[in-house]
Amino acid sequence: AFLKRSGSELLEEFLTSEEQVLSLTFRRASSSLWGVYRNRIWYLDIFCINDLANYQ
Repeated sequence: AFLKRSGSELLEEFLTSEEQVLSLTFRRASSSLWGVYRNRIWYLDIFCINDLANYQ
């Protein structure tokens, strides 16, 4: 009974820590993707402003 209880607690702790690692990994990936997306918009704005300034 003790080993069963200890095993389930250990498994629960492992799964909880695994979820936290996955959550952190996805959060970092999504934030880095958002940074790339934001930079692309920034470059697009510069090109559009440049085109408008040079429009004749």
